[in-house]
Amino acid sequence: MQKKESPQKEHAIWKILTLVVAVLGIVASLFCHFDTKRSTEYQIVKALSERYESVDEEMSYKQALEAVDQDIKHLKADNTTLEAENTALQSEIDSLQDKIDYSEKITLAESYASSGNYAVAIPILNSITEKDEDAVALLKEYTSNYEIGVSTEAENLADQGDFDGAVSLVNEALKIVPNSQILLDKKNNVTPQYLVDTVECYKAENLWLLDNRESIQMSGKGYRHAIYSNSSDIVINMLNGSYSAFAFYNLEGKYTQLSGIAGHIDFSGSGTLGENDAGQVYDAKITIWGDDAEIGTISLSSNDSTQDFNFPINGVKILEFRIECSGNSKVGIAEIQIR
Repeated sequence: MQKKESPQKEHAIWKILTLVVAVLGIVASLFCHFDTKRSTEYQIVKALSERYESVDEEMSYKQALEAVDQDIKHLKADNTTLEAENTALQSEIDSLQDKIDYSEKITLAESYASSGNYAVAIPILNSITEKDEDAVALLKEYTSNYEIGVSTEAENLADQGDFDGAVSLVNEALKIVPNSQILLDKKNNVTPQYLVDTVECYKAENLWLLDNRESIQMSGKGYRHAIYSNSSDIVINMLNGSYSAFAFYNLEGKYTQLSGIAGHIDFSGSGTLGENDAGQVYDAKITIWGDDAEIGTISLSSNDSTQDFNFPINGVKILEFRIECSGNSKVGIAEIQIR
C-alpha cells in the first residue's frame, strides 16, 4: 500500500511548482521581448539599407547605426563646404553685378552729359557708392559745367528783369548740388532788393520816398517801394509851367542791375497826391545817371501807361534819378529793385 504524503510536504511541492511556473513565464516573456526587438532592429536595418548605400541588410543594428552616423557626418561636412562655395559664388556674382552697374552708370552719365543734361548726369554719378578716381573726376567736371551753365542762364534772366525766374532756376540747381558755393553766391547776386528799403537817399529835391505802408496808383494799379515827384511850390510851378526833381543814392559799386516801373500818378494833373481830381496830365522825362554818366531815359507822354525799365549799373557808386515834367503832373518810380 502506497504511503500518503504529509500535508506540509505537499504544500511545499505546490509552492515550488508555482515558483517554477512563474520563472518560466518570465523567461518566455523575455524571450518574446528579445525576439520582438531583434525583429524590430532587423526592420530598421533593412529600411536603412534602402536609404543609405553604406548600410547592408546583413549588418547588425549597431553596425547599421554607426554607418548611418558616418554618412550624416560626411553630409554635414559636404553641406558646410557647399555653403562656403555658394557664399563665395554669390560674392563673385555681387561683385560682377556691381561692376556691371558701375559701368552702366558711368556710360549713362556720360550719355546725359554729352547732351548737356548735367542735372541728370550728376545724380547718376552720386548714386555710385564707391567711386574710383575716374568717377570722381567726372563728377567734378560735370558739377563745374553745371554751375557755369546755371549761373549764365540765371544771369541772362536777371538781365531781362526776370528775377523770380533767375532765383527759381538757381534754387532748382541747388537741389542737384546743394553745397555749391558758386550757386549760393549767384543766388545772392540775382536776388533783387528794393532800393528804397536797402539804400538811404542822401540828397533829394521834389522827390519823395513812399512810406512802406502806402502805395501810389499808376494806370489803375497800386505800387509800393517807390519814389514820386511832388513840386514844393505849386503856385510857382503853375506859373513856370514845369518843374524838375532829383534824388541821389550811394550804391558803393555793389550792384549790377536796376529795374522798376515808371508812370504818371493817377489823377495827378493838379492838387496834391491822393486827391481824386482829374487835372491835366503833361509829358515827363525820367533820366537815370550813374557817376555822372547817363544810364537810361524813360519818356512818358501824357497818355502813356506805366513803363518797365531795366538797366545795367555795374560798379555804379552814385545813382541819380532826374525827373523833368511839364505842368503839375506827378510822376512815380515804383518797385525799384537792385541786385
